[in-house]
Amino acid sequence: MFLCLVEDNKVKGSVAIKQFSSDTAELKALYLSKELRGKGWGYKLLDCAVSFARENGYKRIVLDSMNAYGDARRLYDRYGFKEISRYNDNLFAEVFMELIL
Repeated sequence: MFLCLVEDNKVKGSVAIKQFSSDTAELKALYLSKELRGKGWGYKLLDCAVSFARENGYKRIVLDSMNAYGDARRLYDRYGFKEISRYNDNLFAEVFMELIL
């Protein structure tokens, strides 16, 4: 699933989620332009991805990220994601999280 938030014919945000295993989805991308941050749009995009995962029978969502993405990390924490051990070989990722659905 890939969703875009469009304003004035410009992509201002996006979220993507894909199957990782039979019971796990992976959040692959969450982007929100700086001018829309802090207004609830990131939460709404994340909520759409989580709803999609639930509706499609996944039991958890995993994600990887970097420490530099503090705004995203705070959003994931607020939503209920918890840190887990490394689950993939992404050399750039420093943070690994999951949400049990």
